[in-house]
Amino acid sequence: MTKQQQIKIINELVSDVKTRLLDDVMRIPENWDGLELREWVGQRFQNTRVMSHEGNKKLFAKRLKDFNNDCLVMNL
Repeated sequence: MTKQQQIKIINELVSDVKTRLLDDVMRIPENWDGLELREWVGQRFQNTRVMSHEGNKKLFAKRLKDFNNDCLVMNL
């Protein structure tokens, strides 16, 4: 995958989560500040991650293992 394709996917993923967050922002408690908002945003990204890998669990497990190794080796 080219860098341009990677950038496009990242922009699409972040934009989709941002749109959904902003659609729901009127329902969150007013007393939430940076701590709660960070947790909420993180959960939304986690939910997107989980939904995208409901297919082949063996393939996902191997790719996740390889991903974690890449992050460790490349200090990402």
